[in-house]
Amino acid sequence: MQNTTVSSRQESHWRSRLLCCIALPFLAVGLFACSMSRGAAHSPPSPTVTLPSRKPTPRSAPTPTPTVTILSAKQTTLNMAHRYVGLIMGMRYRDAYDLLSSQEQNEVPYSVYITNDNDVLAPGCWKVDEYIISQVNALTWDVGVILIQLSCSTSVSLACYDWHLRFYLLYQLPEIVSIGLYPTGSGPACARPYARR
Repeated sequence: MQNTTVSSRQESHWRSRLLCCIALPFLAVGLFACSMSRGAAHSPPSPTVTLPSRKPTPRSAPTPTPTVTILSAKQTTLNMAHRYVGLIMGMRYRDAYDLLSSQEQNEVPYSVYITNDNDVLAPGCWKVDEYIISQVNALTWDVGVILIQLSCSTSVSLACYDWHLRFYLLYQLPEIVSIGLYPTGSGPACARPYARR
């Protein structure tokens, strides 16, 4: 009989402990929630801090967002003409050759290109006088590069040329489809073969 009494007491003891273990977390959550709501409703005023007065610091203007400039076909072609002439003047013939259309490269191999005065100019002193651009059709542009060949020792004008570059716009990227070098005069009087347009 004693065994059953001890056993029922132990069982009762474990039940009350289990009940406490279950009820205690609910009680803790409830108390925490109550304290939070009271704290928010009855919070003491925040202390006021007074800082010493300072001169206002100028704020820098916000950095403007860069704008994308879309160049016209005319400007893109003119830029490519400047690039080609710059590469030739800098004797960077391989880079200049790469600006030719694939058809032009097939017709004029590089070994011929670098020896052709029409394409790469004869050795000497050259000065670019001006660029004249005109549109042939929606996709074709002509650029006349007015060149003056100078005496390298005296800088006197020897001859003037119109270096004609024809560009075709392939996917809005100009490529050179033909090049021609045409004499326009000789001697010091040829310095301005065309009126400025």
